[in-house]
Amino acid sequence: MLKITDINQLEARDLLKRNGFGHLGCARDDQPYVVPMHYCFDGESAYFFTTAGMKTEWLDINPQVCLQVDQIESERRWQSVVMIGRAERLTTAESIGRAAALLFEKHASLTPALNRKIVDNNEQTGQAVVYRIIPASITGRKTT
Repeated sequence: MLKITDINQLEARDLLKRNGFGHLGCARDDQPYVVPMHYCFDGESAYFFTTAGMKTEWLDINPQVCLQVDQIESERRWQSVVMIGRAERLTTAESIGRAAALLFEKHASLTPALNRKIVDNNEQTGQAVVYRIIPASITGRKTT
């Protein structure tokens, strides 16, 4: 029988720091939306960047998010952490620079996916947007 137990805050934050990939959940008009996301965690907040588009539109309307991160060694040996909080778009050069430094330290070759759309025969390329997730709660479970 598989035994699942809660993990403490130290273990949860350690997993968030070690890992750098999870799933970001957001919602708009009672419609959920979950996407894979690279991130970094500085011990207090998580940071990610993306190209302006659907995610950024949804986050502007409802900044409440969930970041789920796991470490799976096998079907019977895994850990999972859920951070629930508020996504805040970073707008100052200082905050964006700090977040970018943390992100590139964790993910040296990471760049946001470029999106391209044609509107009235004009090509538009999305801009990168940087966010910080301020956690309201961080919880986790693991198998033992």
